[in-house]
Amino acid sequence: MFDRTLFLRSILETLECWPSLQISIANGMGGPNTTTKIEWLCDSIVQLFRDNNHLIVQDLIDFIAEILDNEFDTIIEDGSLEMISESIFGYYQKILAGDQKFVLDKLQQTKEKYTETNKREKERQTLTTPSSLLSCSEQTTTSGQQIATDSLMMMDDDNDNNDCPENDGWTVVRRKK
Repeated sequence: MFDRTLFLRSILETLECWPSLQISIANGMGGPNTTTKIEWLCDSIVQLFRDNNHLIVQDLIDFIAEILDNEFDTIIEDGSLEMISESIFGYYQKILAGDQKFVLDKLQQTKEKYTETNKREKERQTLTTPSSLLSCSEQTTTSGQQIATDSLMMMDDDNDNNDCPENDGWTVVRRKK
């Protein structure tokens, strides 16, 4: 039997540990109803899987990208959207196969790594330079990218997140070359 609650939890915790989305939220994208929108996004993803027996990863990527654009005014181009989508898809397959222990262990590892890396990053920024004095390129989050990579099941870890605002007011997250 499919564990909907575990799948919903895996989606929520994956999104909570996704640096690109967290940067977007920290910059006010999503407005005052961010928590409600995240919950709705998670429920919508569960519904997408329930309604589509032949869903592929690209469908999930497109679905999440459209919601991020429409609800959070965010376009993520750093490759992490694909990684997050593959991770969610992998969790779904593991839960379908009855491997809830794998999913729970992976979620625990991800949460621990995210908490540890965030703590180190905040300490590093506090000890080195006040964040208000950092240039845009220095504000690139490389440790946050490590969390997303480690939490994913089938990805490489060569992505960096960049939250430099462009002239039009959008925050674009891109892969650093």
